[in-house]
Amino acid sequence: IGDTVVRSRLFIWDNADSDLPSVTPFVRVKIPTAREELGLGTGKTDVGAGVELDKRLHQVFVFGDVGYTVVGKVPGLDLRNRTTVGFGVGKELSESTTISGMLDWRSAVVAGNPNPAEFTGVLSYKLSSSVTLSPNGFVGLTSGSSDFGLGLQMSFRFGSF
Repeated sequence: IGDTVVRSRLFIWDNADSDLPSVTPFVRVKIPTAREELGLGTGKTDVGAGVELDKRLHQVFVFGDVGYTVVGKVPGLDLRNRTTVGFGVGKELSESTTISGMLDWRSAVVAGNPNPAEFTGVLSYKLSSSVTLSPNGFVGLTSGSSDFGLGLQMSFRFGSF
């Protein structure tokens, strides 16, 4: 098990009838829960922020985000802060199920290393109005990325304003 990431969003503009995309700023905190001695994490907290944009276009939706993370400093390692950019497209298969694909790019945390870029596919299933389960898989597109990976994300929505 790796580090734990807590992320919160604030929906400031979310009007499906508008020609404008929805705008959602977010904050992200990586809590160092991975075993540092096994090389699974840095043992430091990272903090980031960014903004997401998304828009429904007929039967599909498009989305993107840009963010910046301040990486926790580790003595002896010259870790750099990270910029991230992503965009994708998705389709609602039913009221409870969506499928999407996205291209993600991140600046390398270690100077001189190649920047990672990945293509990720996600199938999201709403278990309830407040809980979503999303199995996902990715394929690395650059030498700075892992070759492939699988994951499972569970999202909880607290309140509705």
